[in-house]
Amino acid sequence: MKKDISFIIKYEKGELDVDGTISLEEMKFMADNMSTKEGIEFGQDFMHTMKQYGSLFPKKAKKPIKKPDPTNELFKLTKAELVDMVQNIMGVVNTLREELQLAQAEIKILRQELAQTKQELAQTKQELAQTKEELAQTKEELQLAHIEIKRLKDKYEPDFL
Repeated sequence: MKKDISFIIKYEKGELDVDGTISLEEMKFMADNMSTKEGIEFGQDFMHTMKQYGSLFPKKAKKPIKKPDPTNELFKLTKAELVDMVQNIMGVVNTLREELQLAQAEIKILRQELAQTKQELAQTKQELAQTKEELAQTKEELQLAHIEIKRLKDKYEPDFL
């Protein structure tokens, strides 16, 4: 017989054997004969074996629920001590919340100052570019003046010697 579908339980020769497979023919026999005496006997044998060996498909094991450890220090505290502890924690949380708000306000101020500094830097860059342009123009005028001085010197200096 061809073994096609894997199961935990197999029906063979009137008995259920635990070998891990069931054939398609055996599955067809189960489906066709569930209302006959032979099918009913098969079903009873099947159910008996299921009870004996467990279910057809193994179930996933559930994680055990962890019970509280009675040796834990929290279980030794009184209700008043626990309430006091929670209030202290809430006080710390509120303090941290206030510090966070102050830090956020400071960040906002620093961002505004950064934006202003960026604007000033852009303005300074424009002024620097303008100054560079004026310097280039002055250098050009100075070169022209040197050329003119040299020309005049060449023209009038031989007369003075």
